[in-house]
Amino acid sequence: MIADAEGNKKLVNKLITYRSKPLGVLWGTRFRSATSLDEFLDTPKNQSKERHFFELVDQYHGQAKLSGEQRLKLVQELAQTINSMETQSIYISHEDGIVDYVAQESSTFLFNRPSVVQQFTTPLYSDDGTKPSPGNSGKQGDFAINNTNQELVHIRVERLIDLFPGNYFLLNNLIIGDAPNIVRPFSHTNNGGYEIVDGQGVVAKIEIEDFFLHYGDDLLYKYYLDKDGNGIIDSDKELIGQVLYRIHNDDRVSKPEENADGKSEAITQRYSYSFMAGNNWDNRQEDFYLCNTIESFIVNEINRGFGTFSDLGWINSQRSNIRLLENRDISNLARAMSAESALVAKYDIVALLKAAKRTYIEKFVQTPKQPAPPSSAKP
Repeated sequence: MIADAEGNKKLVNKLITYRSKPLGVLWGTRFRSATSLDEFLDTPKNQSKERHFFELVDQYHGQAKLSGEQRLKLVQELAQTINSMETQSIYISHEDGIVDYVAQESSTFLFNRPSVVQQFTTPLYSDDGTKPSPGNSGKQGDFAINNTNQELVHIRVERLIDLFPGNYFLLNNLIIGDAPNIVRPFSHTNNGGYEIVDGQGVVAKIEIEDFFLHYGDDLLYKYYLDKDGNGIIDSDKELIGQVLYRIHNDDRVSKPEENADGKSEAITQRYSYSFMAGNNWDNRQEDFYLCNTIESFIVNEINRGFGTFSDLGWINSQRSNIRLLENRDISNLARAMSAESALVAKYDIVALLKAAKRTYIEKFVQTPKQPAPPSSAKP
């Protein structure tokens, strides 16, 4: 939901995270099964339901004191209203695996929802030679998604494996040195990164590089984009950004008041993020944004990227904050408020595929649409 400077409210889209049964029901976000994003259509039916939705919201927050039963009834009616509105699917991304103790992969479907059978049988999408309709190309402004043929745009997020130095049971407790110079040679990650793959090859890649003895617990995240559209990443020419993620172990501090023997010690840790350009220094600002679009696409992996399987969630959060500081508008505020960047995910996904020369994306983009929300709007 957004509101403009005059206070006019509008429902934009709905984001749903699904829980696998029974683990996700019992233990919450650790056991996710899918993430979906749907955009509300601008139709007379939706306009009526939207007005009713905000009337219910006003009742819920009104001055009249409501009982718990009345509040529950209002919440249920709000949910029913939302679920009855007409929508266009932006994506649904299904995670692989059931017990999520290793980094997961995802099958993402753009602009349409597959059946259970289609989820496992639909091939990866590639360019079928269809030329984009006149007026659909050019610079990206505001647009609507048009999938009248109900195509299934299937794109995979594949996990890369890196077993050295990796993370191994018992060995991950080995610590060499003393604070602040600590090395944990086998307490890194077995996750080597992720690739976004369609029927034409690799669209983009994030490579996670860790180190055995040198550089302590540092991790280097490298972002690549298939800018020539051949489906093969050229590491010498298509590196678009890097992030050095560092863990700083501060000096040990003795706290004798906590232990009579005076041997109690505490170590505090600080985390720093250094964002660096890729191969093209002159294009660094645009590439910084394109790194953001890769993060918007791998929504499940970003949500698992808060220290368990990677640090991509933290990196995405810092990148979003930087973009908000540089340009304080509603789009960047939306990025900074949630890992999914739901308000702008549609634009990021289209921008990513255009930058990777996936011309098939053009036939799903319908312009013009209604004017974009003003930068003064509030989420």
